[in-house]
Amino acid sequence: MKALRMAVVMALGVAVVACAQLVITSLDKNGELTWTNSVSNATYRVEWASSVAGPWQKFDALTNLMLLSATSPAVTVKVPMLYRVVWLDAPPWAGTYRYSGWDDQGILVVTGRLVLFATEQTSQRYDGSWQLVRVDGRTNVIGPQVGKGNAGGSVTKSGIWLDFFPDIDDYDFIIEGNFLGSACLGYWYWYDSGGNPVAQGFFRALKENAVAEVPPANPAGVWDYQALDFALRLVVTGELSFATSTDPISGDWLLGLASPFSTTHPVGQGAFAGGLFSGNTLTVAFPEPPDRSFTVEGEWAGTVYAGFWRRAGPDGGERGIFQAKRRTDP
Repeated sequence: MKALRMAVVMALGVAVVACAQLVITSLDKNGELTWTNSVSNATYRVEWASSVAGPWQKFDALTNLMLLSATSPAVTVKVPMLYRVVWLDAPPWAGTYRYSGWDDQGILVVTGRLVLFATEQTSQRYDGSWQLVRVDGRTNVIGPQVGKGNAGGSVTKSGIWLDFFPDIDDYDFIIEGNFLGSACLGYWYWYDSGGNPVAQGFFRALKENAVAEVPPANPAGVWDYQALDFALRLVVTGELSFATSTDPISGDWLLGLASPFSTTHPVGQGAFAGGLFSGNTLTVAFPEPPDRSFTVEGEWAGTVYAGFWRRAGPDGGERGIFQAKRRTDP
């Protein structure tokens, strides 16, 4: 769901825009609330709160104002002072995402925002907008993914393909990935006018409102695990079992090949220890010989743990994306 809030001061409305699509435009002195959206057919609910911090309530929950009992001459109650419009049937992927992009060496190179619009189907449409900045001090080749603009392509419930420069023929900058819970994970590619790849890497986009709403990460329990390679092909499935919820994180893994495609992702079974949280990000390293390493690093979004896996060794390295969905609670 998406929401916009309007503060009411002395019977006049002041709009606070939280999303580029759903915009409250006015609340007049006659009590008429007006908003606009980028789509025509949608379902909404108006909610109220007595402060910006909430809690936000439906109007059929005004039971505390229906019948008041007082034991003193002075009576104080919380009344509706702020209003927001909730878009009930918005596509689950639509919204504003916190975007991070890495190069093919696993170095963070860009950060910013990606907005995915819920537009009505037309023959020509833009599906989003982007605003990205280079990470200070980085000089890695990243292509034209700095600045801001529109993105055109296709967005579905399960996947995304967007061209950041849909109206420019000299080059293409494309992101392609999958939605995993409230996260979107995948790869970026920069092609020249001849269709030749110049640079590539991977990205993670976390939905802002969903990240704010999820409870603190609690990994303890069993999680169904899937790993995809750089071509977004499913290569490994199995389970991760977390025995602890605080640093150092420990547990077990049981994984097997899921396709005929070759991969250096570990398969078999084993134990891990020393996993560490940094904010909402958990990094776990599987035991490997001294000249090799394998790590999974991802963020938590409710019952989904999703991010990137990396394998390094003397025979080269490999990277991909993974998702783990909670199967059992601790």
